[in-house]
Amino acid sequence: MNRVLLLSGSPKYKNSGSEYYLDILYEELDKNYYIEEEKMLYFNDTLKKKVNDADIIVLSTPLYADALPSHVLAFLMKMGDLDLSNKILYVMVNCGFLEGIHNVVALRIIKNYCEAHGIKYMGGLGIGGGPVGYKKIFYNYPIYKQIKNLGSAINYQKPFENNYVSPLIPRFLYINIANYRWKREINTLKK
Repeated sequence: MNRVLLLSGSPKYKNSGSEYYLDILYEELDKNYYIEEEKMLYFNDTLKKKVNDADIIVLSTPLYADALPSHVLAFLMKMGDLDLSNKILYVMVNCGFLEGIHNVVALRIIKNYCEAHGIKYMGGLGIGGGPVGYKKIFYNYPIYKQIKNLGSAINYQKPFENNYVSPLIPRFLYINIANYRWKREINTLKK
């Protein structure tokens, strides 16, 4: 039985896009797999064992300043001390920009990391749209379709060509929604 480790790189305690997309991916995975989900804030002995036991690792992380968050980089460096030569890795990177293409550098970083540590990089998905993409609404259809495609690739352990996806929403509307959400959040903090 193949073991799949779903790693969330979000520092958020709850309601993160990284975990949300992992939950959607989980629904697409073969239920004959042994699947575990973990947060990757600290590389402790328990997580070290889970990484060692996994056949397939799926990393889901937010984009910070066109790259990976520092705690994700630290985690990957510690993980790199293990023998990872028999592991395969898929990745999802999500960002607050509308366009998923903003994740291209982060996916390159992970691919280079895999090459340096002997991990078989199987491809990744760059997801745009920020919190607008977190709901199963018609304009997010392309995001869910690509997550389904990624799940299929994982099920068959086939390569998934890096893909960048965005919600079907006009830029001006996305900006208005984002501005509304920020203002609402700021008003909540003032109280």
